[in-house]
Amino acid sequence: MRTKIDIRRAIKERFGTVSAFAAHAGMHTQNVLQNLINGNPSIKKLEELCEKMGCDVTDLFYPIDEAGAVSYTHLRAHET
Repeated sequence: MRTKIDIRRAIKERFGTVSAFAAHAGMHTQNVLQNLINGNPSIKKLEELCEKMGCDVTDLFYPIDEAGAVSYTHLRAHET
């Protein structure tokens, strides 16, 4: 199975909005967007992000289908 890092999705699943996460983490929304979501963060930055989110780095990875689209089927299995 192929996977993709989707920081925006991980933040929205846990905090609802990027702004809510930024406020929780004591960061500016623009910095989160530029440096983490739209940037190319290092492993160290991803680890720091996950520490602030209260999750593991592996929680940022989502399965993708053959066309490269993120699969949502794994979420439905965990919602029951």
